[in-house]
Amino acid sequence: MGTNAHHTDAPERRFMELPRRERRRVLLGALARLTVSLVVLIGIYIIVPADRVIDDTAGTNLVVGALLLAGVIAWELYRIVRDPYPEVRAGVSLIVVVAFVIIMFSLAYATMSATQPDSFSVPLTKSDAVYFTVTTLATVGFGDITATSTAARWVVTTQMLFDLILLVGLARVIILAAKTGRARQQHDAG
Repeated sequence: MGTNAHHTDAPERRFMELPRRERRRVLLGALARLTVSLVVLIGIYIIVPADRVIDDTAGTNLVVGALLLAGVIAWELYRIVRDPYPEVRAGVSLIVVVAFVIIMFSLAYATMSATQPDSFSVPLTKSDAVYFTVTTLATVGFGDITATSTAARWVVTTQMLFDLILLVGLARVIILAAKTGRARQQHDAG
């Protein structure tokens, strides 16, 4: 085993090689972490007033959100590499980051709608903002809600570009972090 005290009990087997009972325990722990993370994110979304997040502009809110997102991604990548089962942690991390992005853009849209009502074809409640964000993320675009102001269109365009980066780039980075974590464990065990 490795010299680092944190890794002296690192597993030598991959997740799928664990006995069924141990896999279930690992998955329940991951599910618990995921549940807590989602409850915190959703709680923040519910509590934060849409008409005044940081200021009255979605742009400032998105910049702050992007900085927070960068911190969340860095933390999650660090945790993946250090986790005894990096593949499981990577799955949880991907869901948490996607949820963070949805909430970040939903808050931006809700703020825009509350402070500049002509930004969208209909006024957006927080629920509507989540719906609009997810339909944009999923590239569905039903057309029932559309960005009507230039600023709203820029934020939607930013989300679309961000989503492409998120779906392609982040997934690759998380998979790489999981592989790095596995290789680190094998190095420590060897």
